[in-house]
Amino acid sequence: MLATLTDVRRYLSGSTPTSPADAALQPFLDTAEAWVERVTGRDWDATGAQEQNFYNVRAGAVLRLRDESPTITSVTIFPDVSSDEHFWMLSPTSGLYRLLNRGRLQLVRNGTGRFADWWSRVKVVYTASGAIPTPVREAVAMTAASLYSQASSGLVTAGDIQSEKIGDYSYTLADPDADGSADLAPPEALALLRAYSAARRVRNS
Repeated sequence: MLATLTDVRRYLSGSTPTSPADAALQPFLDTAEAWVERVTGRDWDATGAQEQNFYNVRAGAVLRLRDESPTITSVTIFPDVSSDEHFWMLSPTSGLYRLLNRGRLQLVRNGTGRFADWWSRVKVVYTASGAIPTPVREAVAMTAASLYSQASSGLVTAGDIQSEKIGDYSYTLADPDADGSADLAPPEALALLRAYSAARRVRNS
């Protein structure tokens, strides 16, 4: 859970005559959480062992993991994407990679030899922390409150929010810039999320 109903109600305080029931508010919180994860490209509340694969990676690249504070288990490079037979697992003490802040893993240039300048695939195995930064939590709560308010005012239509069956029911907010639906999310929420986006999974330097 990325935010709580209490978090959402903080943003609704004073804007509604009565506090909405949990059952009325929960679908909008579910919607906001799913949307934030889709926009940022991160699985914020994941825990335990995770694996990510990156393709066509240049030495010196920065890989963006789906977790903000991962514990790296292994980094394996594959020179041939079509084969798992030839690979090198990089030791944590090798100095060939380093973990940066915000879940970024940098592969260090090594020149020639088996650790060349370009790899077909890099596999990263790590333990996810499940840590949710305060700005992300606030963006979720803010978006859920905005959706609830717009729905209560009749500003949200069926074309803006796509209904989706999850349990009893829930909603899925369309992606940003799709049919103008980005307007449903407060600009402040989008601003908070900008620094946490992992949409560009590999940045070559």
